Amino acid sequence: MKQSRENLVKSNLELEMKLFPIVRPPIPDEWLKLELTMLQFKIMLLLQVNGPIRIGELASQAGVSIAAMTGITNRLVKKGLLLREHGSEDRRVVVCSLTDEGRYWVGRLWESSRDRWEMIMEKMTLEDLEAFDKVLRVILKAAEEADLDSEPD
Repeated sequence: MKQSRENLVKSNLELEMKLFPIVRPPIPDEWLKLELTMLQFKIMLLLQVNGPIRIGELASQAGVSIAAMTGITNRLVKKGLLLREHGSEDRRVVVCSLTDEGRYWVGRLWESSRDRWEMIMEKMTLEDLEAFDKVLRVILKAAEEADLDSEPD
């Protein structure tokens, strides 16, 4: 008997919820030694994903005031993880970006995720890998076609 689309979506979401805790990357020990607050960590991730961004926009995305963001970014600058540059035409404009060291640390998280996936795929047969490749391509195509930046209905 064929399952309905609704049941398949529900089943796939349940499987994803079981899979995520298994494949999620562990936080590397060296990350814990950085002594970052959750908000500082969030700022680093936003900068990794979005690239250089004005401090006001960064504050808006993080849900804090510009004054609070100034303090947060100051601490990240002191740790050598973030660079703040003033605009050449307007000194009031402050653009934040990750330093090479900041990109390194965020990259370490991405690498630990990739390493876990590699360990999982090592246990798969060639046929399973081919099927997995096909599924990932289907998901990628659907994700590219979906408007994931808009608010859900």
